[in-house]
Amino acid sequence: MRGLLSFLVFASSLCATEIVVDGKYSSLLGNPYKAKLEVKSSDMSIISGSSKVINAVVNTGKTDFGSMYRQPEFTIDASACNKVLKSFLSEDYKIVDGVQNTASCELESVKVNLTYAFNNDSHLNVISNVEVETGIVVKIIKDGVVKEMRASDKLDQALGRDGKNYMNSIRSDAKLDSKSAEENVQMILENSIYRMLNNMKGQK
Repeated sequence: MRGLLSFLVFASSLCATEIVVDGKYSSLLGNPYKAKLEVKSSDMSIISGSSKVINAVVNTGKTDFGSMYRQPEFTIDASACNKVLKSFLSEDYKIVDGVQNTASCELESVKVNLTYAFNNDSHLNVISNVEVETGIVVKIIKDGVVKEMRASDKLDQALGRDGKNYMNSIRSDAKLDSKSAEENVQMILENSIYRMLNNMKGQK
């Protein structure tokens, strides 16, 4: 019975799309001149915790997926946000493996809200809006002092841009129809994580 249950869990995971957070969007954020050219006085090592896969909670308003499409399912490595953390900390620290000062980031939750343009049509699979809600925990050990911070955020593909306000947004035109659903989730996640890390700067 246990073997059958393990197989069913494995089989269901095969249907889920893995969200890969590799830092390609977060690397466009912040100050690239400071990150690359400024001389750093402190070293920092980015460490990963135990490997853990998060199944994202996916909400849709679509009532019928039919035989051609199914409701999307996403998984993500909880420690994937370390890629964004590395981009963020590289502005102020020289990132070096194995040093005493360490930092880590872990995703605590991921919720994806998808809005379909045609909710009641099983033959059309057009997504008109993607929104991601997520929470992270960041742990920093510097000079023997441990600091742990938590944050949560909600962001859609507009990336927080309002009219001419481009704060905390990537420096390129992000079009929903030019990316797959998982690419949009990755883009939003990396921007959201960076935004949370930036807001943590003021925490004591």
